[in-house]
Amino acid sequence: MKFSPQDFLKKVINFSSKNIQISDTAEQHNDDEYEKRIKQELLTYDNVEEIHDLPQCFHYITNKYLCKIIEEITGFSNYRDFFVDEIRKYSLQTKDVLYIASIGSGNSNEELELCQRLQLNNKVIFDCYELNPTLLAQGKEKAKSLGIEMRFFEQDFNQIHFEMTYDGFFASHSLHHVVNLEGLFQSIHQAGKPGYFFLINDMIGRNGHMSWSKTQSFLESYWNTLPERLKWNAFFKKYDLELPNFDCSKEGFEGIRAQDILPLLNENFQFEVFIPFFSFIGRIIDRVYGHNYNIDPNSLNNDLAILDYMWYLDELFLRLKYLPPTQMFAKLVDPRISPPEFKSIIYKDPQEAIEIR
Repeated sequence: MKFSPQDFLKKVINFSSKNIQISDTAEQHNDDEYEKRIKQELLTYDNVEEIHDLPQCFHYITNKYLCKIIEEITGFSNYRDFFVDEIRKYSLQTKDVLYIASIGSGNSNEELELCQRLQLNNKVIFDCYELNPTLLAQGKEKAKSLGIEMRFFEQDFNQIHFEMTYDGFFASHSLHHVVNLEGLFQSIHQAGKPGYFFLINDMIGRNGHMSWSKTQSFLESYWNTLPERLKWNAFFKKYDLELPNFDCSKEGFEGIRAQDILPLLNENFQFEVFIPFFSFIGRIIDRVYGHNYNIDPNSLNNDLAILDYMWYLDELFLRLKYLPPTQMFAKLVDPRISPPEFKSIIYKDPQEAIEIR
C-alpha cells in the first residue's frame, strides 16, 4: 500500500483536539493556498471525534517510569498536578482574578481539567484562543455544563491579538503546529504582565516529527530485532518490516517547526523547570505500533520485559547525552525578572539538549 505523508499525518496526528494553526505570511503561502489549507484543516478537525485511546503500553511506561521523573523534579507525580500547583501559587499572590491565555486550546479539555483540579471557584480564568469555531463551541458548552467561567476567542495564533494582558500563558501540544513562532513569542511577551509565567506540554523533536539521523539509525537497527507481530501498523493495516521516517510537515503543518520550539523559547524566555523525555521510545509506544504490546502481567506472552528494556535504553541515551529528547513539560517565566533556580535533570540548561541534535 502506498500513502503520502499527508495520509500519514491524518492518521498519526495526536488528536488531542488541538487545531493545527497555519501562517499566511508571503514567505510561506500565497493567499489562495493559505485559505485552502485553513479550510482543509478545519474540515479535518470538525470531523474528528476526540480520541484519547493511547495504547496501554504508553500508560505502562508513563505510569511506571515517566511519573517518577516528573516527581523527582517537581514533587508531583504527574504534570497536571505540577501545573495546578504553579497556577495556585500565583493565584495566592494576588487578590485579583488570575487570567491565563491558552494558546491553541482546541475543545478546552486540558484547561477544564486544570480548573477542576484547582477548585478555586473562578479565581482563575482561562481565555481560550483557538482557530476552529467547532472546537471553540464544544469547549464553551463543556465549560457551561461544568459551571466553569472561561472566555473564548476565535483567532489564528500565527497572527494573534491578545484581548488583554495576562498573568500567565498555557500551551498543550499546540506550539508544534505554529509557523510564526517568533511572532507568537513576541506577542506573548508583550501581553504578559510583569512576572508572567508560561506552562508548556509539547513536542521538541525534529521538524515533521521525523527522527534525527542518529535516532533513526538506532531505531532501524532495533526494529530488526523485534518480532513481526510488533510491527503491525494499526492505521494502515499492514506490517512495517522497515520502520518509516515520515516528514509529517511535507503537506500539512504537523510538527512544522518542532525543532525550533526549544531554541526560540530559550532565546525569548527564562526556563525555570525543564522536564525532557522520550529519545526514541515515543515512536514505538504511540498509536501506530503501541497496541501490539501485551502488558497483562498474568499472560505468559506479555511484553513487559521488552517495554522495560526499551525504557532503560531510552533513558540511558538521554542521560548519556547520546540522543536528544523529543518532548517536554516546562515552566518558563518573564525574562525581565531575576533568573530563577533552574530545575531539571540531565542538562545544565536547555541549550545542552539542543546541541546534542
